Amino acid sequence: MPPKKAKKKKTRPVGRPSIFTEEIAAEICRRVALGESVRSICRESEFPSQWTVIAWLGQEKYSDFAKNYARAREVQADSTYEEIQEVEVEVRAGIIDAQVARVLIDSKKWRAGRMKPKIYGDKVSLEHTGSIETLTDEQLDNKIKMLMAETHGSDTVDEK
Repeated sequence: MPPKKAKKKKTRPVGRPSIFTEEIAAEICRRVALGESVRSICRESEFPSQWTVIAWLGQEKYSDFAKNYARAREVQADSTYEEIQEVEVEVRAGIIDAQVARVLIDSKKWRAGRMKPKIYGDKVSLEHTGSIETLTDEQLDNKIKMLMAETHGSDTVDEK
């Protein structure tokens, strides 16, 4: 009698299912736009892990999700900045202490500036002082030769 083959046990995958659906993707984007973090969204059992969502963002087949997520992050920056007004109202109403509000406002401004720097980031201005010298090709060649001579410790410049 031939030996009995051992039945293979069906192994269940470890962790939550990571099946991509448009509904899950849309809900993640909606909640991110409203200010929630992917970390907090993915703590809920009906959502995939945070690392799965990050993996989706890097895969070409989910490029629409990546675009929608990027847009949701921009909207999140706007929402974060708008929350500053809510803090101001709460300070005026005496609900929040002014020092606490200052910390909250600074934090929200910083976060919004990192998420959408062109709109909410610190303005950087660049000012040029001095003059710009225009040289002909011949003058530029002579200047280069002079600098090369100074660099190599020679007082003479070769003329060709």
